[in-house]
Parts: sequence; structure tokens; C-alpha cells
Amino acid sequence: GFVELPYSLAPNFVSNLIIYHELGHFVYEEMETGTTPHPQVSKLKTSMVDCLTKHVKDFGTWSQEHQLQAFERIKYWTYEIFCDLFAIRLIGPAFSFAALEFFNLLGVMSKSDCVAFSESHPAPSCRFYEHRRQLEADGWWAHVATLRSEHTSKLEQLAAIKSSDYQADFDGREQASVIKAFTALRPEIRRLALDVTKGVGASPNDFGRYRGKIEESLLNGVVPSTVVIQGKRHIPPSSSIVNAAVCFYLTSIPNLMRNLQDQDAWDVSQRSHWIQRLESWTMKAIEDVQLLHNQARN
Repeated sequence: GFVELPYSLAPNFVSNLIIYHELGHFVYEEMETGTTPHPQVSKLKTSMVDCLTKHVKDFGTWSQEHQLQAFERIKYWTYEIFCDLFAIRLIGPAFSFAALEFFNLLGVMSKSDCVAFSESHPAPSCRFYEHRRQLEADGWWAHVATLRSEHTSKLEQLAAIKSSDYQADFDGREQASVIKAFTALRPEIRRLALDVTKGVGASPNDFGRYRGKIEESLLNGVVPSTVVIQGKRHIPPSSSIVNAAVCFYLTSIPNLMRNLQDQDAWDVSQRSHWIQRLESWTMKAIEDVQLLHNQARN
């Protein structure tokens, strides 16, 4: 498959984790249009119609054009939520933090933007509610909730916005009711994401086990391809390296710089330099881990 990064993405490792969302689009399209459509995708489409019929007044009497328009909107919103959950299941909270940076880059983090559904995308607050919920359900939130970072507080803030505050920035009949129908559909989307990622999701337990040692390596400018725990050398999973590196990026760049001579954490150019170095160490570690696992299998 061909996967394309959003045109406005920043050229750095953390923001590029948004690629997992784009992979979700490819997977959903394969399930939807393949020779044998995934049974839960077919069930989800039926549920879309059921939710519209239940929550939109007189939906059955609408013209075919207006019915199709409402269905298409819910379908596009479903794609986005599925892809977000797919990414979280595969990579963990690093994706959520990358998504926050991406939304901030797009300049859509004001209160009015955060509650607005467009024709093709659900409101950011709705999306981050699903992020927060999935991270909690998978056991990730306990590991990252205490991070001293604006990212965690912003995620909590967005997730706390009530669905009754959601608004539409598109024209159409019964916008509020269509959004309400979509909110009722979300449990079905979650079930599909869980089914698709069964057995391949990133492990919060592995992250909890390896995080301290990975961050210790990064703090000393060491590529964390392997870590030593109780005298034994281990190869951490790539997802643990990614999430530990992102947590380090959010909280510990100043600590790294304090370990070095003539470095000022308030100097933007110096800070940027060490963020780039952190990213290069992380990518090198992921490359090394893949090679080490291949050697172990052979």
C-alpha cells in the first residue's frame, strides 16, 4: 500500500509518528473494499444507519440525498476515530502526544475549534476523549498521567469536554442530531479497532519495565539498543523505545543539557540541536533492535 504523510507535517521524528494513523486508513480501506470485507466493518455500516434512525428525528422521511449526506459524514468521522485507536493500539501514548503537536501545528487548539465537527473530521475534543479512554483501557495512562508536561494536561482537558458541547461547522439538516448519532456509534468503532489489533498492540507492561533504563541511556547520550536489568542484558521492544523517547522529549531535554558543558536549556537553537540528537539516537536504537531480533531468530 501507499501511505502519504499529511502535507503540513513537521520534519521530525515525534510528529512523524502520525504515520500510524495513516496506516490505519490503509487497513480500513483493505477491510472495506477487499475481496472478502471484514464482517465487523459490514456490521459497523449497519450500525451507522441504526444510529441515524434512532437519534435523528424523522430520518426515514428525509430525501435520499440528505440521508446519504448524513451517512457519509458519519462514515468519514468513523474512519478518523478508528485510525486514531488503531495507532494508539499499535504504538501507545507516543501517538497521542504526536497528534497533540500536529493539531497545535495546524492551529486548531482553540476552544471553538476543539469542539467543532467538520464534514470530514470529528471534533479534536471527541478524538482526544477516545485517546484518553483507550490509553486508560489498555493500561497506558497509569504510566504517563504523572508526566510533568503540558501534553498530558492538555489531553486531560480535551478529553473532559462533554459531548453536549460538540458543534458543527458545516451546513445540513439536524447537525446536532447527526453528531449525537455518531457519539452513540463509538462503542462499535472501539470494538473494531480492538479486533483488528488483537495480539499486535504495544505493551504498557514492557514500557514500564524498560522505560527507566532507556531514559537513563538517553540522559547519558547512549543509544538504548539494549539495556541492563539486574546484570542481564535485554533488547527492549521498539514501542518501548519510542514511548520512552517521547516521554524524555517532553520532560527531560533540560536535564540532558545540564549534563553537558556550555549548554543553556533556554537557548532555542541549542535545545533544537539536542532534540534532533535525541531523535537520531531513538531511530538508531529502533534500527539496531530490528537487526538484533533478526539475528536472534536466525
